[in-house]
Amino acid sequence: MIKILKIDRANRIAVIEISRDELERLVDSVNIMADKQQRDLLENPPSNEYGRRKLDNSKALKEDLRKVLDSLF
Repeated sequence: MIKILKIDRANRIAVIEISRDELERLVDSVNIMADKQQRDLLENPPSNEYGRRKLDNSKALKEDLRKVLDSLF
């Protein structure tokens, strides 16, 4: 569960505080989502720009979350 949520509407930023276990589950979920998107693009050519951009964004999020998680150990 989210422990703290701070929203800065002017700058369009949300800060959340979650436990390490919850972050691990979130990273796992993003990994699964990115893998599924990649499989879908490979199995259903030709891929469109939206699909490739969505996959790139998912992979970037996965890496960012992994870095945060790694910094906790």
